[in-house]
Amino acid sequence: MPTYFEPNRGYSPVIEIDEVSQTYVTDSGEKVVALAPTNLTIEPGEFVCIVGPSGCGKSTMLKMLAGFLVPTTGEIRLNGNAATKPGKDRGVVFQHANLYPWMSVKENVALYGVFQKLPKNEREATAEKFLKLVGLESFMDRKTYELSGGMQQRCQIARVLAANPEVVLMDEPFGALDPNTRERLQFELLEIWRQNKRTYFFITHSVEEAVLLSTRTLVMSPRPGRVIKDIGIKIGEGNLTDREKLHHPDFARYCREIADSIRETETDLELEDA
Repeated sequence: MPTYFEPNRGYSPVIEIDEVSQTYVTDSGEKVVALAPTNLTIEPGEFVCIVGPSGCGKSTMLKMLAGFLVPTTGEIRLNGNAATKPGKDRGVVFQHANLYPWMSVKENVALYGVFQKLPKNEREATAEKFLKLVGLESFMDRKTYELSGGMQQRCQIARVLAANPEVVLMDEPFGALDPNTRERLQFELLEIWRQNKRTYFFITHSVEEAVLLSTRTLVMSPRPGRVIKDIGIKIGEGNLTDREKLHHPDFARYCREIADSIRETETDLELEDA
């Protein structure tokens, strides 16, 4: 299957970040600018990855998109409406699965339907649909503590998708996994994205992961964080498998471009401190 997905160009942006910044005050009273004023638009169906050094504001931006943090300045809009608190139009996948160990896999995924007071048969059918999508249909009745780390992450992804969010926010969801499991889940996530046609915003420290997954990668500077590069990713002519992408010259070229951009910001920071 082709690995490149053309987002809905020409449609209204699903996400608009308008002069958004975030400043917090430390216990000692010092003001710290975590995110400098930022402008960004994301189209429906894009898979956007964001990379940068630790502490550059990646997670801060995700938390504001999720509605967990209110911007110090500026406004975030989803489909033209101000997003000031969490909403069912957004789902968050964290680095750690945060599943309920006393519940079965299916009960964890069906939990959204309990909160929305959906009929039991409807929420169970939806849970089964998304567990099949992530390859866990044979483990529905298991307790989540019986699953491996990679399977728990699949369960968490299924739980988020079952709530039918328009935007999926992912904060280093594969960072704690071994390399083989991580690669397998990357391929599975690409297939899920192509099938459910949602918009993804994915934080990672891995340049290779960003290039493999994204249609577009944002590079952030050290604190105060700001987007310094916005790179559209298209590997080959769209007829490559996901695994073939890893060996294509374009893949290595994008990796070098992004890695060089990150190194340049770190060099600039050292010169400013000198």
